[in-house]
Amino acid sequence: MDKEKMFQECMKMMSEQGHMGHIAGMATYGGYLLGKGLVGRLLGPITIFTIGAGAGILAYKYRDRISEKIEPVAQKIVEKAVKITDMGKDFVQEQKERLSDIVADIKEKEEDSAKE
Repeated sequence: MDKEKMFQECMKMMSEQGHMGHIAGMATYGGYLLGKGLVGRLLGPITIFTIGAGAGILAYKYRDRISEKIEPVAQKIVEKAVKITDMGKDFVQEQKERLSDIVADIKEKEEDSAKE
């Protein structure tokens, strides 16, 4: 419910029931605002903490099963990472060789032009 609608309902209740309705309506509206503010601010952190704690408890409880399933996957990931790293090293080495060849060609051209 939005604030305006809740306020209108409180005002309607106050007019129909007299002073007792007035007090109850204001208490209801105040409780609504207070609860909405507290729940809105606490719900996010409490939810995140609860999910994290639950995940931690389940991970600890089933750690043997998880490690059995994850170990082969982790080993494959490490193997792929090593392969990619080796490919990267080879690529860098090839680029260094090409750059040194280009620099050597430029130096030869400069020496030839200086001799003439």
